[in-house]
Amino acid sequence: MKRTQFTFIIVFVCTVFTFNVKAKDFYVSNSGSDSNFGILNEPFQTIQKAADTMISGDKCYIKGGTYRETVTVNQDNLSFEAYNNDYVLITGADLVTGWTLHNGEIFKATLTGVEPQFTQLYYNGRIQQIARYPDNISGNMLSIDDNAGYGSLEVKMGAITFTNTPPGGVDFWKDGYVRAISGLTWLNATGKVKASSDNNLICEMLTTDWINGNTFVIGAGKGYILHLNALSRQGEWYHQNNTLYFWKPGGGIPSNTEVEAQKRAFAFVANGKNGLALKGLHIKSASIKIIGNNSNFETCTFRDQTGWFWRKGYGPSFTQMGGAYISGIGNTFKECYLAGGWGTLLNFENGSDNTVTNSIFENNGWMSMFTSCIFANSPGLIVKDCTFGSTGRFHIRTNTNIKILNNDFYDCMKMCQDAGSITITNGGDESNPLDLNGAEIAYNKFHDMNTLKSFFSQKNFVVALYLEGTENYTAHHNLVYNIKSQKGQGCFFYGGPRTSHIQNINLYNNTVWNVDEIMAFWNKNAGGRITNMKFANNIFDARATIDYGTPSLGAGISLQNNYMAQNTNEFTNTVTNDYSLSGSSAAIDYGKEIPVYTDGFNGIAPDAGCYEFNKPKWTCGATMQIPEFKEIIYTGVFETYYNDKSIQIYLNPVIDEIIIKCTGTIKQVLIYNLLGEIVSRKSEYKVNMSNLKSGVYFVEIETDIKSAIQKIIKN
Repeated sequence: MKRTQFTFIIVFVCTVFTFNVKAKDFYVSNSGSDSNFGILNEPFQTIQKAADTMISGDKCYIKGGTYRETVTVNQDNLSFEAYNNDYVLITGADLVTGWTLHNGEIFKATLTGVEPQFTQLYYNGRIQQIARYPDNISGNMLSIDDNAGYGSLEVKMGAITFTNTPPGGVDFWKDGYVRAISGLTWLNATGKVKASSDNNLICEMLTTDWINGNTFVIGAGKGYILHLNALSRQGEWYHQNNTLYFWKPGGGIPSNTEVEAQKRAFAFVANGKNGLALKGLHIKSASIKIIGNNSNFETCTFRDQTGWFWRKGYGPSFTQMGGAYISGIGNTFKECYLAGGWGTLLNFENGSDNTVTNSIFENNGWMSMFTSCIFANSPGLIVKDCTFGSTGRFHIRTNTNIKILNNDFYDCMKMCQDAGSITITNGGDESNPLDLNGAEIAYNKFHDMNTLKSFFSQKNFVVALYLEGTENYTAHHNLVYNIKSQKGQGCFFYGGPRTSHIQNINLYNNTVWNVDEIMAFWNKNAGGRITNMKFANNIFDARATIDYGTPSLGAGISLQNNYMAQNTNEFTNTVTNDYSLSGSSAAIDYGKEIPVYTDGFNGIAPDAGCYEFNKPKWTCGATMQIPEFKEIIYTGVFETYYNDKSIQIYLNPVIDEIIIKCTGTIKQVLIYNLLGEIVSRKSEYKVNMSNLKSGVYFVEIETDIKSAIQKIIKN
């Protein structure tokens, strides 16, 4: 099919007769052939074949299945969409075959051509643990607890000493990698082991700040070793010298269809192409790299984009931190789910006026350091109606004008300290303020945040709005609650300014409850100044502190009509996190009129706080539902009996966790062991299978209806 020549002729005729070419639809299926015509009954087999055939305005409909390719887009205005809402998985991972015995229960196979720094491995669709000492028993990737695979250690120049002696003799850990969360916790020492003896590792230092002897890195901490010799339990793997090693859950030789490992870095690449549309696609173990304008990503998922990696510096480039990479103007993410991985989830490096709406970000940044859910250097970015969950460091990190509206933020800073959910800073240029040109942060919830404690000092700082050395912005009508740290440094607002002069900053009608600090400032070397910073109509927790810096910067800060709440009686119900004002609250009519920000108030004056009494509460967070990921195979036998009121579960080590949720008129779940003893009785039951002995367990659902369970899912 000589499509290129035909296109040229039509374009030439158009210049004479103004003839219109109708866009075409193309189809792709696993059962198709790239020698087909790409029509519904003769689909292509690869998405790349469709991309090479399409011209501007064409659409590609992809039928259900798994596609293992990197699609390079070479035309403007192309659309790739799941056919008829089919489940379409585009993955950077390939099946691994040709397994032979290594030793014991560990098998090996050849794996070459891996593009990322480290691969990732999946068994029956589920990500598995890279071999490490200590073992990550809990599977929690956002914890440094002992059972989450971290051991106590000390970082020295060119060496690391573990508190407990790892197993093995001389040079047992040679050529492995070691990583430590040490010092102030925001710089991670990473090295390659040159020699080992007992609990001492001699290292090639890979991290610049370790090489330079930065005192914020040197000293006590927690960390782990990655090495083939750490492969000691089922579900673990390691890759070195083009060989992949794996201990299959349940034991035995892996089949040719059970194991996948990441080889490709990207699922889609579009360089200098505009108007790309992706809809309803599931992208896994790969990222996208889009350099262009007006692209649209709708109802897509992006999971496990970045495996384990190391970087020399704290603040590397956008592409070095992993995640979807966007550079351009007017690009949009809508109803997307982004989760998993050691790095960042979504990067906007250049361009402007991009948008993210009604999307969910969670469980990423496992290596902490400089990772974000969203990392942006893109003026005019709008982030609206999204939910941001657990993450290693920042939820959003940017250095330019932004609008952050109606989002739900919680549980940031899991793997470090001294930053916040929203972090904007003038960075190394600490004497010159960063102008945010009217940035707005409004109608958001920031809640339930804690952080690590520094190994270097007593510092234990976690902040909702970490806006250091920045100016010309407004934060209004935000709800902030439950931001606490072990050393009493959970804070609502930190503004710097360090040695810069910041001005024109407004914080209006925010509600702040159950925090350690309301606001904090750092007047570094007495070189900072603040002009025209206004706090008005806020509700603040009267138990929290304010730190104006040393010497105090309070002279440049105006406090007007801020209500200091003494107890929970001011709010409707703090137990259910309803922070609307109770009818008896003195914060009603306590505020002052501020044009635009208090328009439409009830009563004789605006209320203090984020909600106006007797008016509907604003809403925030994503309304999209996380889809079912159908490539994950649920092994084990599930049988219903007694009119579907009970389920018999045969445990399988592949299933690490089962969640049984009761809905409707289902009352509770009863877990019995073989002796007929009730193990648990709950309305929702969540069990780690590693905590139960192998055998048969019975789950009985107390209910008046026949339908016993809505879903059995793996978390």
